[in-house]
Amino acid sequence: MMQPLKERVRVRPDGTLRLESSGLPAGAEAEVIVLVEASGASSLAKPKKMTELIGAGGGLFKSVEEVDAYINELRDEWVR
Repeated sequence: MMQPLKERVRVRPDGTLRLESSGLPAGAEAEVIVLVEASGASSLAKPKKMTELIGAGGGLFKSVEEVDAYINELRDEWVR
């Protein structure tokens, strides 16, 4: 059974990490999962603004009336 050990470390300039703990027995196997805090310099995609999403699902309904009919149909199913 694996025992969890949580430590905070800083990534070195060369991209390496160093983890030292007296709770780590010599010769034991360990699974390492690295969770990196997001920062301004992160390579992760930035979330889109709501205005960029407007119209992204275009073509699903041809008119406002079709949207209303679909919503009313769903509502009727919920109350049955």
